[in-house]
Amino acid sequence: MIKNLLSNSQMHVKKIIENLKKILKPSFLNTLDKSFNLSFRNGNSSLEEVPNLSYIKELSNADIDFQNKFLRTFMEEFTSELKAYQFCIDMGAPRAAAGKVAKLKDKLNILGMKNAFRFAERHQRKLQKGNKSSDGQFKKILAKGNRFLANQLQVYELIN
Repeated sequence: MIKNLLSNSQMHVKKIIENLKKILKPSFLNTLDKSFNLSFRNGNSSLEEVPNLSYIKELSNADIDFQNKFLRTFMEEFTSELKAYQFCIDMGAPRAAAGKVAKLKDKLNILGMKNAFRFAERHQRKLQKGNKSSDGQFKKILAKGNRFLANQLQVYELIN
């Protein structure tokens, strides 16, 4: 019964979003997208999410040197964990990959990717059952995070 209620609620929310798309101006939808890191134009909000450094900036209290050091360390860990995840998938070890997802999802959360974090939690549960069906989408999310971090490091290098 609870599953039916949740399913009905999700369908209701999708209908509301579809109706909003019809009546709201694109500029307003863009504002919503940026404010909530969502996309009202695509049902796959975890792929449309934009990474950000808000949490890192808040943590650093505007200390650029700290941000730079944190970002470098963060990028090294992210890249290392991404490679370890890929290795587990390539070796046909989804349960081991689930352990890597646990670390990566926290990194996505630090990058402000709340929808990607929730997707990673679902993906982790699937992997623990041996199901790799969401691997492709998860890799796209990781690639987005990786590109964002690489771009941010380039920006910090130009500044310093």
